[in-house]
Amino acid sequence: MAQVYLDEEGLHDLYLYEDVSDPKSIKDLDTEEAYLVFKSKGEEMAIELGDIEWYRIVPPDSHMANYVRNNDHYGCAWDENGEVIKNG
Repeated sequence: MAQVYLDEEGLHDLYLYEDVSDPKSIKDLDTEEAYLVFKSKGEEMAIELGDIEWYRIVPPDSHMANYVRNNDHYGCAWDENGEVIKNG
């Protein structure tokens, strides 16, 4: 799963979680906060959805997964499978 996090200064950070399973969106009824909960390499993770600009679950050999792994920086757009559809 690739995730873009928008920090307080408006800068984007890309994260990659590998071997993702059991993705769920969960809303805390007491606080109204929503979380993306999933397992990555067998460890349970929970990320507040308010902190995520977007996320996408892609195959581990996709261009997007390799882009994040290599910490590349260039303008492009991806399809739903994490493959480049536009460089720019």
